[in-house]
Amino acid sequence: MVDEHKKELLARMRGWCARQERCSSDVLQRFQRDGASKDDAEELLLQLATEGFVDDLRYTESFVSGHFRIKQWGRMKIRQALRQKGISDGMVDRAIQKEIDPVTYRATLEKLLERKLPVAGSPSAEGEHYKAKAKIMAWAYRKGFEGDLVARVLDELWSMQ
Repeated sequence: MVDEHKKELLARMRGWCARQERCSSDVLQRFQRDGASKDDAEELLLQLATEGFVDDLRYTESFVSGHFRIKQWGRMKIRQALRQKGISDGMVDRAIQKEIDPVTYRATLEKLLERKLPVAGSPSAEGEHYKAKAKIMAWAYRKGFEGDLVARVLDELWSMQ
């Protein structure tokens, strides 16, 4: 790759990374999409990381915090999304432990389930109870919350009705 093109690409990527946290895999893909060879892309990524524009740990912590607080995703969905980005399980576990307080996590789940309960109603027929519970549990599982925790919280909320 011509040095002038590399400099231009690096300058563009600095701006792109400065606007929002980016992970290494996203940056590599962007470099390659913009015409850089794999070797050049890795070299330029190293330069960006050295300069502090790319930091996978910082990205992971930001991702975990934002997706939990704003999108109200559970740990499982966050973990899966970060795996798809090529982030190591150890880094994800550290970020989740740092960014998600267990008490706040449970309170968020309770709040989400409380909003779903009126939709399900409080059916009198036993079969309807299980159908409504299964539907709510499936929804919470898709949000990324652990099944056993969802079942416990849902049972507690249902018993208070």
